[in-house]
Amino acid sequence: MLVRNFTQKQINAVFRSSNKFSVLVATEEFPHTAPATKKSTAAPVVTSTTLPNGARLVVRQRESPIATIKFAIVGGSSVETAAQKGAAQFLAAAAFSGDKNNTAARTIKQLEKLGVKYSASADREKIVYSATFLADQAEEVLKTYLSLLASPPSDADFLEEYRAAAKLAYDAVNACPQAHALELVHEAAFGETSPLGSALYASDVKLAEALNYRNQQFVASNVVIAADGVSADLVKSVATPLLDVFPAGVATKLPVTAYVGGETKVRVDLHGRTQVAVAFPVPAGAAGKATAVVQSLLASRLAEKKVPVTPFIFSYSSGGIFGFTAKGKPCGLEATLAAALGELKAIAGDATGADAAKTKISVSNFEALDSTASTGKFVDAAVVGDAAVALADARGVSVADVTAAAKAALKATPSYAVYGTTAGVPSYSAVAKLLA
Repeated sequence: MLVRNFTQKQINAVFRSSNKFSVLVATEEFPHTAPATKKSTAAPVVTSTTLPNGARLVVRQRESPIATIKFAIVGGSSVETAAQKGAAQFLAAAAFSGDKNNTAARTIKQLEKLGVKYSASADREKIVYSATFLADQAEEVLKTYLSLLASPPSDADFLEEYRAAAKLAYDAVNACPQAHALELVHEAAFGETSPLGSALYASDVKLAEALNYRNQQFVASNVVIAADGVSADLVKSVATPLLDVFPAGVATKLPVTAYVGGETKVRVDLHGRTQVAVAFPVPAGAAGKATAVVQSLLASRLAEKKVPVTPFIFSYSSGGIFGFTAKGKPCGLEATLAAALGELKAIAGDATGADAAKTKISVSNFEALDSTASTGKFVDAAVVGDAAVALADARGVSVADVTAAAKAALKATPSYAVYGTTAGVPSYSAVAKLLA
């Protein structure tokens, strides 16, 4: 919601009575007109600090009644062992289950008393606890969240009560064919047992294994705190002593996962319909900007021509994937895939519109950095080890860079996932031929 404060140069009072408004306007001029007092609008200042214990703090300090803080634990599902599969998602579901000094009920009561909008999530490279609140409550919010991160509930069995919540997230994915296709295309792109290709969701992780994962990952050197709308000095002064009592441990080095490409199929009954996904590699870091422009340009062209696909891009510390999903009856999917892949081939030959696409990406990224959404960008940048502003700016990408990125995608081994009815669906070799 956008709220603007308007300064009145004349007296203009509005009184509300019941459901009606009455307006009283002064018609007499005052002998002296006092100059309007300008509110300080100092430009936001971003500071980054690494504490001696390895914890990283990124704070966007600005005047705002609302503040947002994200507390990230580096790791996510990519560092789970086979026995720990599902631990990151389970711990995100149990994020507010309390700590060694506070029950879940007391924790939730405290957060609600502070007026905090709270949530937690997990992905392949991190677990994130989020808080949005009135800025003057920052100190108490920091203390409450860091206490949650520092230790599990005093009775670890309390975590079992959150298994149902974790299963809800798993069931939501299980009920969504598109989500299945995206999981399967990760498997096809990186390999079933690789850090980025293995399952993000699993419903049967044992409590002991989830706690083992927690003990390994919830250490000070894996913590990233990204804040917006609060004082950098406040964050540092409150967080430093609290992070010093975190368990000691070695900082996680996210595993490098090579893109391999390939095919994955799962046959299920979707009433005669099928969900497919096609993906190509995204280089890591700044090198991936040109590919991001390709993806944006591809999405625009496909939307303009009303090709029924949903474009996507996933970026990780060691690279990522981009492409699209499509759904329908098997007999109609080949035409859809041919149209979508034909546009990618067209970009490799003529990247007209690339300048508009890179501008659109930069505007979107900078807009996020200039809002409470900046904390998410700061966390993502910290996880991959780069500066948020540098990652946000795609203006340096040339048209030649875009055509080269499109050609590189076409030369790569494609990743192809099929979920649903498999009979009659375009084969992997047919998809590869469409790229020739």
